[in-house]
Amino acid sequence: MLLRWIATMTVLTAACAPAVTAAPPAPPAQAQLLTEPGAHDRRLDVVEAEFRDALGASHGKLTTTAYRLPATATWTDVEAHYQTGLSSWQAEPALPAHIRAADARAWKRPGAVVAIALIDSPVPGEQLDYKILAVATKRSGAGS
Repeated sequence: MLLRWIATMTVLTAACAPAVTAAPPAPPAQAQLLTEPGAHDRRLDVVEAEFRDALGASHGKLTTTAYRLPATATWTDVEAHYQTGLSSWQAEPALPAHIRAADARAWKRPGAVVAIALIDSPVPGEQLDYKILAVATKRSGAGS
């Protein structure tokens, strides 16, 4: 009887515990990993600093990945893509909706955070025929 009670409590505890292993959604289908240096580097540096300043104290070190999106990509579509994939997560209000170089949004759950920013303006004097999506993540056990 005692063993059955322990087994039942273990199952109930596991069922009630928040899942922190769920990965953030993949980027939008038209996104291409941005690996080459270019005019976007300075804007990405600013966005990474904004992520760090807003979220670093609460969430520790974040890993940022950059993607190239078509010039026709909109913030509304990008935000909706992530909101759908992260619908069970809570909004993370520490990251402002408008940061210096981009529109931004963040979501959190115990042990994890996902932040996105869409850079749609080039550095002054430079030309961009694409937009940049920056995605910062932190999951339990991933860096600190």
